[in-house]
Amino acid sequence: MSDTPSTTEEHSQENATARETLETLSNLENMANSSLDHFNARILNRAGDAAEIPIDKIVSKTRFIRAYSSTPEKVPDEIHSCIKSFASGPMGTEIKNIAENAAQQLAGTSPGQRAVIEQSAITLDEILGLCRLDVCFFSYIVKTKSVAETCQVVLACCVVVSSVAVADIEDNTLRVVVRNSFYNHAPAVKKLVFDEMFWKILRKRDETPLTEEEQGELRNHKSAMEEYWKASAK
Repeated sequence: MSDTPSTTEEHSQENATARETLETLSNLENMANSSLDHFNARILNRAGDAAEIPIDKIVSKTRFIRAYSSTPEKVPDEIHSCIKSFASGPMGTEIKNIAENAAQQLAGTSPGQRAVIEQSAITLDEILGLCRLDVCFFSYIVKTKSVAETCQVVLACCVVVSSVAVADIEDNTLRVVVRNSFYNHAPAVKKLVFDEMFWKILRKRDETPLTEEEQGELRNHKSAMEEYWKASAK
């Protein structure tokens, strides 16, 4: 038995809605990729970099785009899962913290509104040493009614991990970078981070042999760092 006119019309409307949904999602994906491409290009352009953290080499980078049927409350956990293969310990925690802050800001985005959040930070890695993190979030709250039934939020994320050009960092810049990147950490952690950078960056430039007092300070610092890594691994 052939379809009735009403059934045929319903199928036609469903097909049109499906095409509209796919086309809209494809356009949103292109928009998100364009935003992430622009973000990556700016990181590589040292002349236009305002983060005050000079890059030596890009170690790794990843990006992903997701479509959600509701508010993506578990975005920080998803991002953490995506980057944990190359960013664990304090670095992975820092990215998750950035993601949590971004998720809160993106939650207030209105339908039809595009939001882009970018943030740079530094972190210490037990193997890589001093690293720079650049994270970009792109969000679009779907406004078209037919598409919103399939997905409500399109979210894209890009994480770039770079080694820092330590020879280009001065003492005061280092202090500012530590303050800005570790603002939500306890003073003891900030001091530990700065001390680590001091011994591995600033003091290393000085060819003068370490005094006995400095040797004692360095031993104490190494002991404190070992405890820090042990605690971070838990």
